[in-house]
Amino acid sequence: MSQASVPSHFPAHDGPRVWVISAGSSPIGIALARQLLAHGDIVVAGVPESNLEREDPRGADFEAFLDELASKGSDWEERMKPVIMDIRIMNECQVIIAEAISAFGRIDILICCSSQAIIGTVEELSASERTRLLVKDQFELNYFGPVNLIKAVLPQLRKQKNGHILVLGGITSHIGTPGLGVYCAAGWALEGFCDVRFATWPKRG
Repeated sequence: MSQASVPSHFPAHDGPRVWVISAGSSPIGIALARQLLAHGDIVVAGVPESNLEREDPRGADFEAFLDELASKGSDWEERMKPVIMDIRIMNECQVIIAEAISAFGRIDILICCSSQAIIGTVEELSASERTRLLVKDQFELNYFGPVNLIKAVLPQLRKQKNGHILVLGGITSHIGTPGLGVYCAAGWALEGFCDVRFATWPKRG
């Protein structure tokens, strides 16, 4: 398909879909939410508490996005539900799923797009307690976080007997990249988890 023939909008559907976005205040989360709301869909956006502070650049971007929605009318605001969430904490992942179900009755699509990268050689990243904690935090966010959210949503998707889980990754989930050893390792781990999850989904419903 040529670039000119690729549609610039989502295809029509028979009703609004309910999306849960893991990183609603990230650039990709905001861009996706904007497209989904323009399409008439509903967005439940996970937002780290730190991103709500004005000093945080992502907080300022997200606040500007909410102001943008307010200017478009109440319908847009009503279809956008921010929920404070730390994806590394299982209880908070369960809360955002419960909030989405309570507000909108179902979840159609979960999209995991939380990610951060720490650049450095393996030796550099194990040189001190501080860098070791950064490595641990990267695995908590890039691997355990999406796993938490997927585990939290599965009971609802089984109950509904439908729904989708989308996990955004990159080329580093397949190809080792110098300076991004820990980031690659977390991506490969998540890729493996998703492959197993896909293989076992039909057997468990």
